Amino acid sequence: MFGLTPQEMEKAASAVPKKRGRWLRRILAVLEIAVLLTIVSLTILTWLLLTPSGLAIVLERVGRDAESTIAIGDVALHPAMELQDPATWRLVLVDIDIESDVPNRPTVHFDRLVMTPPDIQRFWYRQEFYVHEVWVMGLEIQAKNQRPGSKQTNPSRWLEEIRADHVHIWDGNYAAPADAPLPKAGVIGIYGDIRNFSYNPFERMLEGEGQLLAREFYSGDVRLNHMKIGDIRSHESDIQIADGTVFWENQKVLLKGTITDIDKRARVHLTGSIERARVETLVQTATQERSPIFGNCSVTLEVHSGGEIPRGEGYTEAHVRLTNAILPLPKNTRGIYKDIIRLLPVATLDDDNRVHLENMVGTLTLQRGVVTLHQLKYDARFPIFVRGVIDSKTLNLWVRIVPRGDPAIRPGYGLHLSGAHSDPKVERATRDQLLPNWREKRPRVGSREAKTNRPKQRGRGLWGSKNRQ
Repeated sequence: MFGLTPQEMEKAASAVPKKRGRWLRRILAVLEIAVLLTIVSLTILTWLLLTPSGLAIVLERVGRDAESTIAIGDVALHPAMELQDPATWRLVLVDIDIESDVPNRPTVHFDRLVMTPPDIQRFWYRQEFYVHEVWVMGLEIQAKNQRPGSKQTNPSRWLEEIRADHVHIWDGNYAAPADAPLPKAGVIGIYGDIRNFSYNPFERMLEGEGQLLAREFYSGDVRLNHMKIGDIRSHESDIQIADGTVFWENQKVLLKGTITDIDKRARVHLTGSIERARVETLVQTATQERSPIFGNCSVTLEVHSGGEIPRGEGYTEAHVRLTNAILPLPKNTRGIYKDIIRLLPVATLDDDNRVHLENMVGTLTLQRGVVTLHQLKYDARFPIFVRGVIDSKTLNLWVRIVPRGDPAIRPGYGLHLSGAHSDPKVERATRDQLLPNWREKRPRVGSREAKTNRPKQRGRGLWGSKNRQ
């Protein structure tokens, strides 16, 4: 058949099973090698992640990828664990120091890290270093400066992310040296309970939610104590803060806000409210000088820093509602001015030459060394305004009284206080000082509004001037 003899056909038929057998043997050999390699790989991976010596190698490799040197004092099994019960397994790392090879990045130290065994499958398939629970004890972060860090590239993709279901922080501290124009800053005594934690050490993305406590926050001479954040949430590069409290000058401050773009130059916008405070404490905290205005107040604070705001130019808007406001007059205030104040039906001058204005509302802008008063207003029978700038060396204030007409277009009368805090100069303020551009703000001569607001009488002004307002 087909030109073949019966013997040749029999030989060809017997060759087919032999070829199939060879291919099957080759496939089985490849499978055996693959299984063997898998077993060896998993054995090595298990040793790397579940043994002290192996974990030390993993952390050393992570450090190389993160351009850092990781030194570990000791790695051991937790003495309370039971080998027959995997739920009790814990690894203990002692005296871990992380020193970045890149200048200006902070140094990090851990007294202890206690963790459940890392998940082998996640590490193998996703390059995630994942543990169910970790306790961070004695964390110390020492910054080199107060400038934003930079993102890193992941050279080997050997590790993509660090994850944990539950992170406990016990006694952490952060410190940053003075970095002109910023003073030294830090946080002392940090305790936290964070859930669903994940961190990308290369892209600097952070996820998690939980609570944080801190014994003290300081920035220069500013001290905040007993900080408690009941709800903190992080998503990628943004952090949301809610249900927070902190004590400033023994006053409880309710706190909330956001910190965005933590992977770049973080932008901070926090809001705080104080039911009872002293306005002179706000001024003195910013300027380190005695305040020219006193009184009890309720305050809403809005803190702005970072982001597009230049370094050292962060500021706080303080919206205040003053009760029993007091303005001490300088010693060199002329008697005529004191007599006029005594005659005012809306103010009181006591024997110590202090003007009592009762209730005032307005806004102060607090910066390092400077306080700006934006039209603190005493709204009584006729309004009284206080505005100006107070810095660490001098003050420059205007006290303005508008006995008639619209304060938006009428300058009124007033005093100008300027010079050193200890002995400011007091003089009569001009209308241009009291209300800049007041001429442009007044209605046109001959208009119906101008005729309606025209004063009926002419005579001497409040400060003895023959000019009208």
